Amino acid sequence: MAQKGVQLDREAFSCSICLDLLKDPVAIPCGHSYCMNCIKSHWDKEDENTIYSCPRCRQTFTPRPVLRKNTTLADLVEELKKTRLQKHLQSHFEAAPLKKHKLSICYLCSVDEHKGHDTVSAAAERSERQRELKVTLRVLILEKVLFMLAAVRHRVWSWGGGVVFCGGVLLCASLC
Repeated sequence: MAQKGVQLDREAFSCSICLDLLKDPVAIPCGHSYCMNCIKSHWDKEDENTIYSCPRCRQTFTPRPVLRKNTTLADLVEELKKTRLQKHLQSHFEAAPLKKHKLSICYLCSVDEHKGHDTVSAAAERSERQRELKVTLRVLILEKVLFMLAAVRHRVWSWGGGVVFCGGVLLCASLC
C-alpha cells in the first residue's frame, strides 16, 4: 500500500500571533513555534509579571526563556514559500498570453519570495502604464479631432453658396 507523502501546509508553518508564515521561527519550551519578533513582543507585554506564557497552550515559564532561531524550521518555511511560489508562477510561464507578461510585485515580495525571475516594482509598472495611457489618449483625441475636422470641411464645401472654410474657421463669403 502506498504511503501518503507529507504535504507542506501553510497553516502548520504559520505563527498563531501574526497569522503569517513564520519569520525567524523559534520554538519555546512547550514546543509551540512563533516568529521571533512576535513572541518577544508578546512577552514584553508580560514583562512586569516576570511569568511568561505560551499564547497557544498557556503553559508558564520562569525565567523568560532564551530564544534561538530554529534553522530547520526556517528552512522548511523557505521550502514552503518556494513551492507555493513555483505553483503560483507556473501559470505565468505556461499560459501563452502570459509568457511575456511582466510580474508586478511589492518590494518585500521581490526580496523574500520572487528570486530567480525578472520583476518590476508596482510603482515603475504603474508609471509605465500611465505613460502608455497618456500616449493612447492623445492619439485617440487627435484622431477624433481630425475626423470632426474632415466632417466639417465636407459639410462646408457641400453647402456652397457663399460659405467658405478658411484656416480652420467658417466664414461667410460676404465677410471675406
